Amino acid sequence: MDEQPVSLMKLWRLYRRECRPIGSIVADAREGRLLGVEPLRSGYGFAVTDQQAALNSMIKAG
Repeated sequence: MDEQPVSLMKLWRLYRRECRPIGSIVADAREGRLLGVEPLRSGYGFAVTDQQAALNSMIKAG
């Protein structure tokens, strides 16, 4: 059975205290600058393909 990928929003909710604001994360995802995510086929939202890479890109700097 194929496991459905986690959404970017779900991953952000799980780690939001450590992450940058969601607006900047989504902007990076739209521009293709967020590692480990890809647009959903529906064109609305993003699927996480590599959780560790995505988290590394989402974590607050400093």
